Amino acid sequence: MLEPSTFVATLERLWNRSGILLTALSTACLAAFVALVIAARFAPTTFDAASQSTEVWLLPLGISLAVLATFRKVYERNHPALRIVPTENQFFVHSAKQKDGRMTAQIAGHFEVYNLTDKPIVLTDVRSIKPRIHGKLVTKLVNVEDTQSAYWGRYAVPPRMMVRGSFMLIAYEDLSERGPEMDVTVRVSDQFGRWHKITVEGVRHN
Repeated sequence: MLEPSTFVATLERLWNRSGILLTALSTACLAAFVALVIAARFAPTTFDAASQSTEVWLLPLGISLAVLATFRKVYERNHPALRIVPTENQFFVHSAKQKDGRMTAQIAGHFEVYNLTDKPIVLTDVRSIKPRIHGKLVTKLVNVEDTQSAYWGRYAVPPRMMVRGSFMLIAYEDLSERGPEMDVTVRVSDQFGRWHKITVEGVRHN
């Protein structure tokens, strides 16, 4: 069984990760506890001893992680790790008909990303929320400029610094009837599993 000091240190390390990880661990602990209780009920000879030995710490651990995850989410909402400012005149949506007759949609944009923490942050993924993409993705990129060179790619945003970033999504999707303008909302994630939203209204569509 963990010593109290070790337990507190472990919770502190988990706190420094992200609310998503805390929620996942809490869910796993509570699900395991429920599974053991059910197993002990239907097969007491096999599982009763295991259930009694683990329920002493499994349920309190799951509850502790759930409480910690809740506080972490509130903290992240009030103390965001990143501030992303879109360069609105560099957002666009493009629809094109391919040689095989299928329609593709390209959604792209540039932004400034400010790291508000004392740790390097890497942008790892991008998803389109509006317009919603249902077709197969062909290209999905999110890049930032390297502060040490002229290159762009999956570089870390240094602590307490601003760099320029960009994203591009290409998918088999027909947006040709959406009109000359549309609102765009995308989310980008970092290496800690946190998602950050970017919204631009009235993006040009051609």
